[in-house]
Amino acid sequence: MLVERNRVRRGLHNRRGFLADGTSGPQSAGIVIEHNARGDALTVTLKGNGAGAAIDVSRAGLTFKSQVVDTMSEPMTFTITNSGTAALETTVALGGENSAEFAVTGDACSGMSLPPGTSCRIGVVFQPSSEQIFNASVTIAHNAGDTPVTVALSGSGFRVE
Repeated sequence: MLVERNRVRRGLHNRRGFLADGTSGPQSAGIVIEHNARGDALTVTLKGNGAGAAIDVSRAGLTFKSQVVDTMSEPMTFTITNSGTAALETTVALGGENSAEFAVTGDACSGMSLPPGTSCRIGVVFQPSSEQIFNASVTIAHNAGDTPVTVALSGSGFRVE
């Protein structure tokens, strides 16, 4: 049988899988068919438009102005936008070494189903407990891929004499 004598191997340009990983937008992959007939292996190119959620975050980090120790800053915000073609599900968590110095406020994103083309906002405040530089992060888990998105947080505290 012809199929038994020839080998088919998958030579993907998109190594995660053709339209199988939830990635939205144009995608391509290829199937390489090796054979024992004259000529080179045959390549079949696959193209498609993946449908799925896609996450865009307006800021990679929030840097707070120096803040008087034991007082709360004004909130700083960032926006999460679903630039994909399916609903975006998110969960927001505060973490990092100095996370106790920061608080998430006005979380309009966690537990929401964000339709394509829409956005939500996350607010963060800073309340330093001592005179030093503090760092933490907001981590956004989502259904638009394997890797959570992280927004870095930093601020410093000072005392008024």
